[in-house]
Amino acid sequence: PKDNLNMLGVNINVDGQTSNRIIVFSMSSVSSPLAAGGPVTIMGSQFAAQPRAIIISYYTNSFGSPSTPLPCNATFANYTHVVCNVPPGTGSGFISLAIHDMSLDPLPFSYIIPVITSITSPLVLGGLVTILGYNFGYQPSNIVVHYNSTSTPSSSSITTFDSVTDSMISFNMPAGTDVDLYFTIMVSGQSSSSPYGPIAYSDYASTSASHVS
Repeated sequence: PKDNLNMLGVNINVDGQTSNRIIVFSMSSVSSPLAAGGPVTIMGSQFAAQPRAIIISYYTNSFGSPSTPLPCNATFANYTHVVCNVPPGTGSGFISLAIHDMSLDPLPFSYIIPVITSITSPLVLGGLVTILGYNFGYQPSNIVVHYNSTSTPSSSSITTFDSVTDSMISFNMPAGTDVDLYFTIMVSGQSSSSPYGPIAYSDYASTSASHVS
């Protein structure tokens, strides 16, 4: 039986001369998954309504490359959108779609940026600081924590961590003084939306501080 597969492209023949095949399906947008992984929806038109007929591949700057894209098996498809599940990851890159022997130019694709929800106050003498949130990923080598203060506008960086999960990062802060600190997290080149703070050094045991916009 026929389905949308015979509508993927057409050839035009004029006086015995045949044109290159004209692709008649298209991609228009790609959704962003959480760093924990999950579904990605590709919107477009004239897709095949059969997931088995669709080949999706992608890469980001945290894994994969343009020369070795990773597969993303379609789990749902109709004529206007296709869904596939990506594994945990971070960063941005491109996603492409092909139906049988015809493919489209890749579209930009990215995991959702990291989000900070709370930070414990560092001690004046230095010590462990914990950042809570989500979309941090799982690779310490992809993470940089930047911080500065009202008295030191230039940013300092933390690249060595005691522990990293998708929702928690802990590290040791150097000794400091009673100044307000502002933090951002960079994960695979993607930064949290705005500096989180102010967070003050504390003379007491570390406590969770609230975000002030």
